[in-house]
Amino acid sequence: MLTTPSHAQQTDVSQRTLIPVSLRIILGLVYTASILIAVENLLVTQLNSFGGSQVLSPSATMVFLRVITAGWALLLTLFQGVALSILFTVSTGLPRPRIGESWAYILVAQMPFSLAVFTLFVLGKTDALPMAYGPYVQQLSGVITAIVFAVFASRGKQVVYPRLVAFIVLTIAANSAILLLTSQIHA
Repeated sequence: MLTTPSHAQQTDVSQRTLIPVSLRIILGLVYTASILIAVENLLVTQLNSFGGSQVLSPSATMVFLRVITAGWALLLTLFQGVALSILFTVSTGLPRPRIGESWAYILVAQMPFSLAVFTLFVLGKTDALPMAYGPYVQQLSGVITAIVFAVFASRGKQVVYPRLVAFIVLTIAANSAILLLTSQIHA
């Protein structure tokens, strides 16, 4: 197969790692810290609901809850990255981003959430932190995630823009449906 300069350049750009591994690790740590700050009150409430029935000491139980929360948060962002990469490929016809790249795109999209949580924490507005996981913030986060993922995943590729818009709309609709279903479960 003969390659034209434009094809070689497009392949070179699309196969380059947009987000280096070291930055992915930093993004993961920042996201994990913001999640732990945002849900600290929920974890304390959960610990208090155990009363004296826990096997471990209260501090050890709290560490356990934090580790489980952080692990699930990172695992769910990884799952979201895989799901969005499959949806991206199906809706745009472009190659599926690698798992590590998809996960990094999700973490980049979560940075506004992380910065808002850190800002509230630094300003001492910890009573406002429950808003960070409210339905409107989650919906806004889903919109931001869809747009950021679309921008990063399509970078350096020949994109059919109506298909890219379809990906964004499908992603937002899926996020809305999941939020609606989970709100019905918790109601």
